[in-house]
Amino acid sequence: MVNNYTIRTTYYDRKMDEKLLTQINERFPWIISYVKSHNCLDFQTGNDPKTNRSWFSIYRGTGRILTFRSHSGKVNELCDVAEAYKELMQPDFFRNPTPDQFDTYLTKIASTEKFKRYYEDTKGVRNEGFYQGISEYGMTPVGKCSLPYITYDNPVEARGEIYRKQIAEYIERYSKELEGIVCGEYSVAMETEAVLEAKALKGRIEVCCMDENHIGSGQYKLTHIRQDEQKIAQCAMERMLDKLIGNTGEEKDYLIPGIFMEKIASEKE
Repeated sequence: MVNNYTIRTTYYDRKMDEKLLTQINERFPWIISYVKSHNCLDFQTGNDPKTNRSWFSIYRGTGRILTFRSHSGKVNELCDVAEAYKELMQPDFFRNPTPDQFDTYLTKIASTEKFKRYYEDTKGVRNEGFYQGISEYGMTPVGKCSLPYITYDNPVEARGEIYRKQIAEYIERYSKELEGIVCGEYSVAMETEAVLEAKALKGRIEVCCMDENHIGSGQYKLTHIRQDEQKIAQCAMERMLDKLIGNTGEEKDYLIPGIFMEKIASEKE
């Protein structure tokens, strides 16, 4: 327990079943490098020991466009994908895709209007991982609340008032469907908590966020993902030292896993 929080792992991990990993490497040795060479693509691996399920999913933005699965060590012959994507290619593609076929597949996805909402050509969008995670487990978001950008030249009170008004409208619209709200940052989460309390909904609708107030003692209020500052600093120093000794290497993004911090039950009231 850390400052009224317990640090827990999710109920699944990122290590694939060995049989699934072996089959992907043997049948599709090109696929990892293919995903890495396309900026629009990403992949997610996972293993759920409770159900003996394992998977390797390819995403374009927040759209899951192909998944290899196994259950209890048996690898599925067909790749899993939503029906809307199946309409774009012949059935054989989802059984034995090739790089050329994947090129065609991506072109068709990019030119199909209904898929454009799953992909934005921008970097650093925090909500992408959220959408990937919930879609992996068949969950559906009820709607997104996009708050306006407000410069820090504005007083804190002014920003809070603008945020609370828009958050209140969002909650009024979706209150019957909402079970939880995930906020992109701590300050927005606190404004959301204030709105829920004013509407007597605090406790029925849970709020979590990225980061928390890790400076003030006893300030933790929400379940959140904490950035691993120590590992971020370590990675940055290693890259800097590499450059100082002349090892420039390739430029790439380094993804440092966050730390999931869940409030203990007694602090949720």
